[in-house]
Amino acid sequence: MWEMRQSCGACVEDIILRVWRLPSTTRRTWCGPCPWDPDVLLSPDIFVVPLEQVRTLDWSLTLDPLLVAEILSPSSARHDRFTKRRRYLEAGVPLYWIVDPDEHRVEVWKPTDSFPTLERERLVWQPAEANEPFTMRPEELFRPV
Repeated sequence: MWEMRQSCGACVEDIILRVWRLPSTTRRTWCGPCPWDPDVLLSPDIFVVPLEQVRTLDWSLTLDPLLVAEILSPSSARHDRFTKRRRYLEAGVPLYWIVDPDEHRVEVWKPTDSFPTLERERLVWQPAEANEPFTMRPEELFRPV
């Protein structure tokens, strides 16, 4: 069930679909036990893994997430900003985006960061195997539906 985000004129589902513009060769969503810790259940909104791991159709083999993105809602904000962020970054996820519809910004986290980079102008993601970076203006995420 999706929660409507009236404050930004878009719902969480719409924002997920807008982020879904990631290159089709690498984008995938996932929900289930963390591959690196089967006792922990995390359910990211967007989860990107290498294509060769997805082709196995065995989610337990998706051991190398390239990017995780969460869309904040009032019920998930604390969990997404603290618990999930810590788990993902400790596991070595190289890039974690927290999309904040109320503030119209994206928090960008890397494992070595003590504080996020707050992006309002441009998101850039350059996986090692990509010929060119994926770029998006955060305002594209927050335009009214």
